[in-house]
Amino acid sequence: MDNEKNLKLKAYEFLCDNRYGVVSTVSYNASKPQSSVVYYAVDEKFIYFITPLQSRKLGNMNQNNNIAFTIFTEIPPMELQLEGTVESVDEADKETKKRITDIYLENANKQSLISRDLENKNSETINWPPVLKVPNDEGFVYVKITINWFKFSDFSNQESRIVEGTPADWA
Repeated sequence: MDNEKNLKLKAYEFLCDNRYGVVSTVSYNASKPQSSVVYYAVDEKFIYFITPLQSRKLGNMNQNNNIAFTIFTEIPPMELQLEGTVESVDEADKETKKRITDIYLENANKQSLISRDLENKNSETINWPPVLKVPNDEGFVYVKITINWFKFSDFSNQESRIVEGTPADWA
């Protein structure tokens, strides 16, 4: 049981240590799945991302607020699958938007430092859309994901470790 609890906590650390994932929504006009890569920020128990007003995912989310979200790394091989619901952050909630913007920019700066240390990488090429437009959020919506369920797969050791849970397991 203790091993399972540790793996569930590792899932939360994995969520916090990464910066992009794939959000999947259901199309509002054809009931087909649609996925896109987003940069995200974690603030306490929620995931946030920023999307343009004209994005397909926003239109989909306005019709059906259920989503799937996946984060993965090849090295080490790990994957976190999430299911939840989304809602737009209230336009007037400047405090939350500023906090999320700050996390986005902090993550972008960390990534720039990492890329400078890697051979053949030019930190000038990192493009964090729509982060480059922030803090001018005109034309963008801040989206909050409330997580209902997760499945974490850790294939970094010879023995695969997989665990399922809810955010309550991260407390």
